[in-house]
Amino acid sequence: MKTLFTILFISAMLFFSGCKDDNIDAGAKGTIKIGDGSCAPPIDYSARYYYDYDGIAYFVDKTALDSLGSGSYDQLLKNSDSTNVENGNYIASLTAGTFYIILKDRTYTNADNYNRVINVYFEKVTEQNFEFWKCTSY
Repeated sequence: MKTLFTILFISAMLFFSGCKDDNIDAGAKGTIKIGDGSCAPPIDYSARYYYDYDGIAYFVDKTALDSLGSGSYDQLLKNSDSTNVENGNYIASLTAGTFYIILKDRTYTNADNYNRVINVYFEKVTEQNFEFWKCTSY
C-alpha cells in the first residue's frame, strides 16, 4: 500500500510540474484580438468586431526595427522574442525595453497597426491588451 501511495504521489507531482506556468518575473501579458473590415471613411469604430487571435506574436525591439534600414526583416523577426497566443491570451518573459508587437502570418498595411508598442520595465510584468484591424477596403 505504501508503494502504491508513493507511485501516485510521484505521478501527481510530475503531472502538475508539467503544466504551463503563467508566472513570470518580468515581461508582458494580456490579450490580442484581431478583426477585418472596411477602413473607408467615415469609420464607425463601434461597429468593428474583434475576435481572439491564435498564433505567434513577436516582440521586436523598437530601436532595432526603427533602425533596420535595408536589413533583413525576416532575420529580425527570427532573432526576436516570441510567444504562442492561445484564445487571445499571451504571456512572455522579456527583458526591459520597448517592443513592437508583430503577428506572424497577418499582414497589416494601415499605419494604425504599426503603433502597437509595449514598454517592459525591469522586474515588472506589463499587462496590456491589443487590437489589430486589417483593412479589406478603403
